[in-house]
Amino acid sequence: LGDEPGLFSMLKSSMIPGHFESGDEDSKSLELNKVKNHTNVFHVYSSDPGLGKTTAMMAGASIWGNPELILLREVDTHASKMNRAELYKNIFLPIDEMTNVHPKEASDFLYQLTGGMQRNRQSQNANVERARGETWHTNACSTGNTSLLARVRMYKAIPKAEATRVLEYEAQKFHFDTK
Repeated sequence: LGDEPGLFSMLKSSMIPGHFESGDEDSKSLELNKVKNHTNVFHVYSSDPGLGKTTAMMAGASIWGNPELILLREVDTHASKMNRAELYKNIFLPIDEMTNVHPKEASDFLYQLTGGMQRNRQSQNANVERARGETWHTNACSTGNTSLLARVRMYKAIPKAEATRVLEYEAQKFHFDTK
């Protein structure tokens, strides 16, 4: 993680308990093998516009192709986001603007995306299940003007399970020293 001031403290004080090596804080390393999710979700939010949340995510997505085509947007449905996760399998999944997502949908999003599989569906013409598709293991990044967990808290008071499924970071304006 390097020696960035405050980064280790921010990660350590995040709402994901038990993911640091016990008794060895000097190593500053995460025990990612304790994360049992199929997808790791990193949500960057800030009420201030123009901090580069989307730009940074598009730069990361550009490794896999045209970021304009890879990036999921606020107008995309929950089902299309899960379909894209299944399609990408283990490729970075960027999702822009989760600000206006409904609170229950935010909860469902975190459960299903980190669960790594599509939901079951019945066939329209027969009493049988449709093919679910293949599972995925990936890293997803989302942005928004509000905390994703704050959205979930509008749906339920104590979202402990959802809190273990997302790492959030509040973006802040950064000033470079000019010497």
